[in-house]
Amino acid sequence: MILPLTINSPHFYGCVNLSKNKLLYSNAGHFFPVIMRADGEIEELDYSGLILGVQPDFEYRNLKLKFKPGDTLIVSTDGVLEAENEEGEFYSEKRMRAFLSGLAGRGAGEIRDSIIRDVEKFSSDRKERDDTTILVLKRN
Repeated sequence: MILPLTINSPHFYGCVNLSKNKLLYSNAGHFFPVIMRADGEIEELDYSGLILGVQPDFEYRNLKLKFKPGDTLIVSTDGVLEAENEEGEFYSEKRMRAFLSGLAGRGAGEIRDSIIRDVEKFSSDRKERDDTTILVLKRN
């Protein structure tokens, strides 16, 4: 069975092939999605083509990786990673990866809600400046 995925931005597109334990994907954003493996290891999907619409004939690479039971895909928009604290610091991909490392074994909804709470805590509930879309897909 193959499941198509998209996230509102739109900058990420992927298909999960359950029978082959594969995730096929491409990214057209400036933030990299991550895979949290069942053992808690965090892998950055460090490919991005141009932002959509910049060059009409741009050919995006199609990549694939193993996506086994227990693995979790986390994709977010810049409103999450660029949330600012009172000192003007961004939440950042580095902070997100460090935070995710403590969430291994949890369900997709709990991971999403935990990220939202952590970003809100970091930014001291400052008014949002951008969208805050998070996709969390856990493979069972």
